[in-house]
Amino acid sequence: MHLSRIFTITVSLLLGANAWAQLQLDSAVPTGRLIVTYQSDQTVSAGLGAMQGDRKSTDSLHRARWRRGLGLELSRGLSKHTELLNADTTNDGVLRQLALQLNGDTNIKSASVDYKRYPLEQPNDPLFQGNLSEPGNQSYLYEGDFSLRAPGAWDITTGSQSAVIAIVDTGVLPNHPELEARSIAGLGYDFVSADLPGDFTSANDGDGRDANPIDPGDFCQSSPSSWHGTGVASVAAGNSNNGVGIAGIDWNARLLHARALGKCGGTDADIIDAIRWSAGLAVSGLPLNQTPATVVNLSIGGPTECTPAWQDVIDELNALGIPFVIAAGNEKTNALRSSPANCADVITVGSNTPGGDLDSGFSNYGLKVTIAAPGRNILMATNTGIQDADSEGYSYQRETGSSFSAALVSGAISLMQSLDPELSPNAIRSILQQSASDFATEDDCGTYYCGAGILNLTRAMQFARDGGYNTDFNAENTLLSTQSTPIDLNTPVNGSLFGYRDVRYYKITTGQTGLLTITSDAEADLFGYLLNDQYSVLARDDDSHTAFNFRVASRVPAGDYYLAVERASSRQSDGEAAFELTAEFSLDQPDAFLFAPVNNAPVNSSIYSESVRITGLANTALVSVSGGYYAVNGGAFTADQGLVNNGDTLQVSLTSGAGTSTQSALALTVGAYSTGFTVVTTDGITPPSSGNAGTNTSAGCALSTAQGRFDPLLTALLLLSFAAVFAKRRQDS
Repeated sequence: MHLSRIFTITVSLLLGANAWAQLQLDSAVPTGRLIVTYQSDQTVSAGLGAMQGDRKSTDSLHRARWRRGLGLELSRGLSKHTELLNADTTNDGVLRQLALQLNGDTNIKSASVDYKRYPLEQPNDPLFQGNLSEPGNQSYLYEGDFSLRAPGAWDITTGSQSAVIAIVDTGVLPNHPELEARSIAGLGYDFVSADLPGDFTSANDGDGRDANPIDPGDFCQSSPSSWHGTGVASVAAGNSNNGVGIAGIDWNARLLHARALGKCGGTDADIIDAIRWSAGLAVSGLPLNQTPATVVNLSIGGPTECTPAWQDVIDELNALGIPFVIAAGNEKTNALRSSPANCADVITVGSNTPGGDLDSGFSNYGLKVTIAAPGRNILMATNTGIQDADSEGYSYQRETGSSFSAALVSGAISLMQSLDPELSPNAIRSILQQSASDFATEDDCGTYYCGAGILNLTRAMQFARDGGYNTDFNAENTLLSTQSTPIDLNTPVNGSLFGYRDVRYYKITTGQTGLLTITSDAEADLFGYLLNDQYSVLARDDDSHTAFNFRVASRVPAGDYYLAVERASSRQSDGEAAFELTAEFSLDQPDAFLFAPVNNAPVNSSIYSESVRITGLANTALVSVSGGYYAVNGGAFTADQGLVNNGDTLQVSLTSGAGTSTQSALALTVGAYSTGFTVVTTDGITPPSSGNAGTNTSAGCALSTAQGRFDPLLTALLLLSFAAVFAKRRQDS
């Protein structure tokens, strides 16, 4: 194919870049709800409110009574065995602890905190804000050794209408010339639910879920509407060969729009429902999608481990043969830090430069990156409207970010499916990785892992058409099998790191179910990730702050696990940094205990919990804290790991937030048990009650204890509401 087949590009002049809010990576916000999947639609937890035994048949009235006993109420059913439950708190630590306890019950398949996720932020750099006064071009599709080499692919196929690309995003602008006749008429759905009954602030369209996926605008605070879903769709499958606008990757695939992101983002529950519906799975209260997606594209992220709710929906898609494509993220950090990019069996896409390197100005990198594709100055459809769409403002604009790299890969997958509709997600991954162009070896990706290579459309289509690829190839397997160092339990291992993208991998094997913990106190700037044998992130920890010690822990069944360790991204200097790691496995845990939360605390103050006595421990146990300090038997407060015995007392403390109505939390672990302590500062309107000063005689010093306005009756009710959770009998492992 000749370059003359790249058609004329019309670019309207805009006054400025239409960017997303510069949302930080630490902006995953709990909604105050849990996503709970039961083993059966006829069971509730035996240990959490029913009689002894593994299962108890129950009707809906009994389940409602069981929920009330936990302080939970039904928000809505998500599928046959899954419910969205409201809790009476938005405290992340309390919600995580509740989910942890529910996950330990044999009648509950999984329980996850429902988080609000955000569109991946755009990088704030000069090129991103580049000059839009001159028409751009799509040279990343055809020019240079590290382009996508699209013309050769289009000589093989320009796609088929049998392929359906689901764009789970902000919705779509109606009547944009780039998407006319590409979006499936009458299909698509708006999944953005009400924030509260009658409150549709996030939805921004005056109502909740409906069959209208039109994007009403997602302007957030000072950031204008992004029209992100429209842009992503046009990159993957915009109208092509029509003499207008840009060329999408797939010229014929149909687009299915599932609106799941509203103003300032969207929640896990809404996004997961949108994904399931797009795949043709049943979602409570919605009509079944009769035109299921053949590939799902998603460009969101948040700084958590891969929650069970996310892994469940990803597993469902893979079982249906639907590949799930997600952007790696734009934080210049390891993609292991961003969920759901850090889940198992996804196709995670980073961004490369025209010179064949990682686009280090923004792109995430590392083990979870499947492949890279261009992501800088990508041309796409948009609108000139600042908040609402301008009916005369349909235009084109250059944007930057891994969202658009992912869209290029989704278009590539739909092209492959037009050649072989029976390709499995594993086969598609194998083709993408084996057909990829190599990175430039003299640059960062020659030293640090950025994925298997750069998307090569021509070679991928050849593989899809002709075969000849290894269906079992997986670059993650290759990397970990060749670079992982075994760690024996209770035996320290020494290692070292150099630049901030340097990563070391370790393999740990356990023979039974219990708490797996990896610790280090020799290096003050580690970031670690505990992965299962499918490379889904179970737990993460960052000790780059002075109040943290490195500790990655998760309750796990018998099997193989991996630890990835790197220096925190703030540590960008080269030079060796030595560390020591110790992996431990424990079955021992104390009787459950809680620290009562403190409300109306003064800002920027040291806040102390009440003391609790440890019971139920069989042996001396490791105690560690993240986000604060603890003291044993009235001794000095410390953030270092220590030991605790049965009968000892524990007290914790943290520094309250600097602003009004801000929440701070710490996590404390004793053996195989974890709990938390939360503090919320005064709202700045009603002064808090005077704190009571107490004297810690064991420590020999006076400690100011901020009790705030704390009602003993309410405290008792709160503790009772969660008592059923923590009274669950300890299971033999």
